[in-house]
Amino acid sequence: MSNTEPGVKPDDNTQFITEKLYSPLFVQMVSEENEDYYDGDYWSDPISQQEAAYYEDEIHEAILRERRADEDPRGLMTYYDRNAAVDEKVHSLWVDVEVHAGKLWGVATLELTEPLTAEELDNLKDYLSGQYSDGFGEGFEQRGIEVGYGELYVSLWECKDKFFIAVITVVKKTFFDCNDFFHFNFTTKLNCYKSSSIMVNDIRKR
Repeated sequence: MSNTEPGVKPDDNTQFITEKLYSPLFVQMVSEENEDYYDGDYWSDPISQQEAAYYEDEIHEAILRERRADEDPRGLMTYYDRNAAVDEKVHSLWVDVEVHAGKLWGVATLELTEPLTAEELDNLKDYLSGQYSDGFGEGFEQRGIEVGYGELYVSLWECKDKFFIAVITVVKKTFFDCNDFFHFNFTTKLNCYKSSSIMVNDIRKR
């Protein structure tokens, strides 16, 4: 068992295990041209993860603006109240974006005091799915991100079967392509998870 209690900042000598949870982004563009053409109504065009990679910096900065001072140092684990063992092992959970294989992905970075069991990992992924759909992600996707000639609306969650969460133990930098998602020869651990439920009680308390 970990010697670090939930919510207590560990000492500077604590060696964390880094785990990353990846999921696809669903991005819409509302351009000035479209707004003019449709007489001011919001009309958006979906853009691919490859196209979204061009806006990595703008989306990253928007995510940073969503973070709260009272979430430091645990990030979205500040609101976690489900499983005591998970709460003890996961020191922090922070959401951001990363480009891999030319595509922009949502990524939740975990700092662990010790590895999660498979059951604990599933529990945490359910919690993160709830945050993406009803908590952090729900507010974030409603705020446009200005990109000079329009606005981006970025969703971390999708109710269709395109949504998944993949966890990779970070032992080396891993690049992957969604089209070949189940065809890896990497030495890192890969686990795929398709969300089948919305954990309404796991929403970020606002």
